[in-house]
Amino acid sequence: MFVFAIIDSMIIAFIFGLIAGLALLLGTMFGLYLKPSKKVVAMIMAFGSGVLISAVTFDLVEDA
Repeated sequence: MFVFAIIDSMIIAFIFGLIAGLALLLGTMFGLYLKPSKKVVAMIMAFGSGVLISAVTFDLVEDA
């Protein structure tokens, strides 16, 4: 019974890793084939930096 729980959690971890990897692949294909404008690239980078800053902020506030 315990072995099945370990295998199930390994499969779930694999699926989440696969989804994360596919997101990277889709983003790469978007950048290569659709040729986004500089404004779109700037908006995506601004969003990404905001997400990273908020993640750091939440992590630091949790400790305080």
